[in-house]
Amino acid sequence: MKKYLTYQDEGSNKFWSIDVSGSTFTVTFGKAGSSGQNSVKTFGDEQECLKEAEKLLREKLKKGYLETEWPEQKAEAVLKFLSDSFHQFLKTKVKDFEESKYAKAFQKINWEKEADQIFQSVCSYWAKLAKKNPGPIGIFDIRWDDSATQYSIEFDYDTESNDPKNAMEEGCVDNEPVIDFSDLIRKDLKEEPEGIWETMGDDYTVLQNILCRMSTEVILHTLKEDVFLQIQKQTPYYLMFAYYHDEESTVIFDSSGKIRNSLYPELEKKSINLNKLYDSEDQSIYVDDRKLEEIPDEIGNYRDLETLSLYTNVAKLPNTIGTLKNLSDLTIYSKKLAEFPIEICKLINLKYLYIRTEKIDKLPEDIGNLVSLNHLDLCGNKLKDLPKNIQKLTLLKQLNLGANQFETIPTALFGMNSIEELDIRNNPFRNLDGIGNIAGLKNIQMDSIGIQELTPEIGQLKSCEYFDLNEVEIEEIPKEIGDMDSMYSLTISKTKLRSLPDTIGNLKNCKSLDIQYNQIEFLPETIGSMESLENLTAGYNKLTDLPESIYQLKKLKEINLWGNSFSPNQKAKILSRLKESIPGIKISIEK
Repeated sequence: MKKYLTYQDEGSNKFWSIDVSGSTFTVTFGKAGSSGQNSVKTFGDEQECLKEAEKLLREKLKKGYLETEWPEQKAEAVLKFLSDSFHQFLKTKVKDFEESKYAKAFQKINWEKEADQIFQSVCSYWAKLAKKNPGPIGIFDIRWDDSATQYSIEFDYDTESNDPKNAMEEGCVDNEPVIDFSDLIRKDLKEEPEGIWETMGDDYTVLQNILCRMSTEVILHTLKEDVFLQIQKQTPYYLMFAYYHDEESTVIFDSSGKIRNSLYPELEKKSINLNKLYDSEDQSIYVDDRKLEEIPDEIGNYRDLETLSLYTNVAKLPNTIGTLKNLSDLTIYSKKLAEFPIEICKLINLKYLYIRTEKIDKLPEDIGNLVSLNHLDLCGNKLKDLPKNIQKLTLLKQLNLGANQFETIPTALFGMNSIEELDIRNNPFRNLDGIGNIAGLKNIQMDSIGIQELTPEIGQLKSCEYFDLNEVEIEEIPKEIGDMDSMYSLTISKTKLRSLPDTIGNLKNCKSLDIQYNQIEFLPETIGSMESLENLTAGYNKLTDLPESIYQLKKLKEINLWGNSFSPNQKAKILSRLKESIPGIKISIEK
């Protein structure tokens, strides 16, 4: 039922309307032409609601009101639940969706319509709670249900305490799903609500964040309604909200007005006081604020600055950073920074540079201007290649390219023999062709790099002392590994490796050999030629015996053989022989 009444006489021009929806009706009244005032009433069932609405209608007609057509402008008089801040937040947040289809769907949703449905659901819950009258309530606990439905917001309350610090410590009293987003997920996202967390992956967090912010705004609107005012409450009382069922809640309403938390802190432009952060003794500035979106231009005034660390959320750096000619150490972390800041390339005295944004996909040619650089950390970006001018960094010793998108060794690195440490972990490499052209390497880390074969070129790395290769699909090691005669520590684990080449015995300077978590069935006799070996970790393979030569390793201090296929007799024999041949050795093996 939907009725619109007007009343006119010499002194007034009023309207009164009633809109019935299920077990709730909304009454709006005021001066004709205005939006009027709203009041929402909720009943136990639809029949009772309709009966009360018709009763009110008859009373108004008796008083002289006349029923007329619902004016077209009434749509403008509907209560607006959502603030401009929500729409600004929504506009920013939808960009975080990895799947464009979700971003497009969220931009098309009628959010005021969704908010109205939430308003009715919450008011209905308040009405039931008032009727139940559990006693004065001190805490209203509201939280996203991420454990059961994964698509609703549940309400609970606490009559024992009104201390927000103790919220939820006593458990649930009457936990009840009140706001249900299953229809939105099904109709607007074209997904099934069940298992939506797995379906959406990382995008689920974005959905959750948007829906929780909208719901919080609407919930706060309901606190002015009669159905909420009728609930018995302690003084003061609090409404608290949590984004996860096992997360600490945040106060979203404090009846005393003492606690006020912003619903959209990310929209509040933060500023920093550089003078307070400046350490004159070390000539350094350290900023760790992941919500900070702007570095002031005044950073350029600190001309003696030597160390600058910025862990922020900035989308760009001020041009004045390029004037810090004494800067030698620069750290930049920001998930919003999409391009490599060209201003950095003016810092010709820079020796250490760390920049991680998870978005940078290329470096400028001007990076070659950083001629003093000896440590470059580009871990955690989206780089696939390096510019040729990087070869101008003739003092570069440490290069971290981990967690990028490299599929091959960049040709720009060929001949850069100053590089001693190279980290290429967590890249989708197809091969390591050309790695032998970085002949000065002393330390190389290659975990989770996607290769299925290890190139024989590694034998050209004559200076290599530390070699780490973990979590790859290789089944064999090329014999050329024996040419790496400077090797001090060799780690090859979590592969499909079944054996070691005989040339392993050429590594006479190697003190540590870690080959655990492979498929190795036997060790070559030549292992006994690794005369400097002090630590051998060969656990979790398929060894059934040890080569006789291993008992000749007189410098061996520790050996780990845990998780192999030794028989009980073999274990006893190995333990006895090792203790007899190498006094004081530490042995790890099942008894």
